[in-house]
Amino acid sequence: MLAEALDELTEEDTWRMIVMATSAEDWEIVRKGAAKIGMPLKSTEGPIEEEMGLIRLVLPAPDGGQRQVLSIRTGPATARLALPQPRGMDYNAGDLVVFDPQLLEPVPEDPEEQQNFVPPFAAVRMLRPGGYTSYFFDGAAPSEEDWAEFTEVMAERGWPMWVYSDENYTVTHPSTGEPLPGVFGWVAVPPNVTPAEVDALLDDATERWVHPLAWLDLAREIGVEVERHERIVKEYGL
Repeated sequence: MLAEALDELTEEDTWRMIVMATSAEDWEIVRKGAAKIGMPLKSTEGPIEEEMGLIRLVLPAPDGGQRQVLSIRTGPATARLALPQPRGMDYNAGDLVVFDPQLLEPVPEDPEEQQNFVPPFAAVRMLRPGGYTSYFFDGAAPSEEDWAEFTEVMAERGWPMWVYSDENYTVTHPSTGEPLPGVFGWVAVPPNVTPAEVDALLDDATERWVHPLAWLDLAREIGVEVERHERIVKEYGL
């Protein structure tokens, strides 16, 4: 019935049908709709899970506002969140979300701006949660070399990590009292990774840093080296 109706739909109505069919996970209809509007898909059956570039998903925030989350478009109207979110949010990295494919901002006319433009779309509903858990880290920023190695370790494991601090964030040197560049953020791990594994990896990845990194909430959750992390938080004024 839906397939027959597609032939007579306008492009705008076809997109609406794609969103409805995506929410219902009727992938056959989604493919027919994509074909009608000229969007090529690599797969021919089953769920559509492709890498179709970065987008910004606009989602509700707990304070009643909105958050824009960098995401990977996986289909005509689906995207997977790419950034870890703080605890307490209704969504996190790894979640598959249905979105409205109508652009919320016009594409810039300037060719140079177009290259850096990440299109924003409004989220419609959660299709499938990824089950990821986020863990907070905080401390003095390491050297560029150490940080590059740290981010590489996370990327190798497929653990989304994002720094939420900016260049104005500082911590206190425990000996001199002078300000030090600081860094804090979240790392998200899939459901098959235990908190103890996260602790062990963070410990191994940062043990050679000049200044230690703290992940107090995680330490308390598993009861490992809680006093050490509490000391780091106190000494560095985190």
